[in-house]
Amino acid sequence: KSFRKGNREKELQTEVEALQKKMADNRGELEKVSGNVAALKNDKASLEEELKSFKKGNREKNLKTRVGSLEKQLAKSNSQLKEASSNLASSQSSNDSLEDQLKALQKGSREKEMRDYINSLEKRLAKAERINTNPASKRKGLSGILNWRKKDRAEQAQVAELQNRLDTLRSRLEILEAEKIPYTDEEKKLFAEPKTGDQPANTLQAKVSTLPEGGAADFKAGQAALVEAKYGEAEQKFLHVLKLDEENPLTLGSLAMAQMEQGNYDGAEASLERALKNNDGDAFSLSLLGTLRYRQKKYEEARDYLAKAVKLNPEDANAQHFLGSALNNLGQRKAAETALRKALQIKPGHAEAHHNLAVVYATQKPPFTALAKFHYEKALAAGHTKNAELQKILGGEK
Repeated sequence: KSFRKGNREKELQTEVEALQKKMADNRGELEKVSGNVAALKNDKASLEEELKSFKKGNREKNLKTRVGSLEKQLAKSNSQLKEASSNLASSQSSNDSLEDQLKALQKGSREKEMRDYINSLEKRLAKAERINTNPASKRKGLSGILNWRKKDRAEQAQVAELQNRLDTLRSRLEILEAEKIPYTDEEKKLFAEPKTGDQPANTLQAKVSTLPEGGAADFKAGQAALVEAKYGEAEQKFLHVLKLDEENPLTLGSLAMAQMEQGNYDGAEASLERALKNNDGDAFSLSLLGTLRYRQKKYEEARDYLAKAVKLNPEDANAQHFLGSALNNLGQRKAAETALRKALQIKPGHAEAHHNLAVVYATQKPPFTALAKFHYEKALAAGHTKNAELQKILGGEK
């Protein structure tokens, strides 16, 4: 027993020593692993710093690229500005070349030429009417009757064409001979605040009574939508009114206005042609067709339509404004000044008329700078956007 006991203790002692050695080895491994973990943490921190630095470098690179792009855009804008300045100088030069024509107009040479042409047309018209009213000599038998009818239709068409040309020429002559609108007391004082008198009645309101029964509400809703620049909505309202009266000139004209503001010039022209087909003396439709031609830069046609419109309704401020603007683009500055001043006489707060009158005064030879500044300031006060080129001519920012 003693021997066995001694052997057992010896075996246990051996096992204990083996376990202790294994524990020591494990501690060494653990310390080694802990060292590796610490090293990995250091490596991770270092890599994170490098990543942040890399991202920062990319941002700077992107910013440099963006700056380069903006610099190119700025250079392009500067080039376009120089081109616009060159175009303005070219336009001014073109206006100068038209001064001789203007002087000839002032002396009455073109008026005399126009009067002579009108007289010749009146003679041709009178002759055509005399022939048209005495067809008895042509009625010889069935063949003669048929021939006379064909000729009669041709003569009627000729009479209508001559009458139209005569009306156009008379309208042109009237705007060239229009009495000049005198300067107001406020303009004489230059920078005094002008008084605002009562506005003339809106002639369109008088025409609302021509609308079909049940259409007035939609028409007024369409007008309100126009004021709020909801042109699509306005168009739908006017189309609904047209279902009640397909050829009403007032509704067709209002529809054309909504179409024009949406850039649908073909649709606007078609609506106005329908209106004028039913009433070729409708001032509202003539005014809008002149406005359409002005926007299309067809200034001669614009002048002729607008001249007819203001002859029929001289109190239409918008028609007077676009007439003056068209005349100015044709180089007829005195007539342009008269029409624009007439627009302001009717509606003192007309921003576009103030602005375009400022352009007339600023670009005439010699320029009337003080009066140009006066009207430009009035245009800005009435809500017109700034015109950098005009401000440059007037000599400073406003």
